[in-house]
Amino acid sequence: MYRDTLSPDERERAQRLKMPLHQRRWTAGRGLLRSILGRYLGMPPRDIRFGTGPCGKPFLHSPTGNPLHFNVAHSKQIAVYAISRDLEVGIDVEGDRDRADYRRLAERLCGPDELARFQQLPQYEHRAAFFSCWTRKEAVAKAEGTGLGFPLKQLTVSFAPDDPPRVLTIRGQAPGAHQWALVPLPMEHGFRGALAVKGQPVLVLGWDDDPDAAAHDIGQTA
Repeated sequence: MYRDTLSPDERERAQRLKMPLHQRRWTAGRGLLRSILGRYLGMPPRDIRFGTGPCGKPFLHSPTGNPLHFNVAHSKQIAVYAISRDLEVGIDVEGDRDRADYRRLAERLCGPDELARFQQLPQYEHRAAFFSCWTRKEAVAKAEGTGLGFPLKQLTVSFAPDDPPRVLTIRGQAPGAHQWALVPLPMEHGFRGALAVKGQPVLVLGWDDDPDAAAHDIGQTA
């Protein structure tokens, strides 16, 4: 079903994936993105056209000229989507790794202040703290449109269990209180996710699986 809505380039990209499971997941994820965007734009999913920014972030060629910002992330069988009419958004999801040296991973991801905070936490909180930190940083980088090119050690976020989700500094500068919003995503066991919004949305609504299902409030930031 979803394959029929993809462009020839998208079908070719799916075919280049080596494993059939990855091909199916990529096709379903891209097809669902087209379906969701089609609902917002009021147009058939197959007619949607994408472009790519200078750092690889996709954007919409909107036939109406009205902006519609979106971002996508996936890990294993999970895909998450962020859609906004007015503000740039970034989203990330990661699957937990039961056996990993989170202290060493934090040294690669965190700046000095974050690493000091991480090392103050009891060891049993390291996994949750690391994935909260990672997904929040990735979401901000994707909202910025720089993705993997963003120097994550120069981005400081809160991540400890008792810390409200916030962007603390970007490249050594503290952003204004209303420049960024961070929202942890409610995920199934074994996954963690975060949404970053460049600006301050009044309300963040989420749907699970079915865009026709009732929305639920996942983060009020005003």
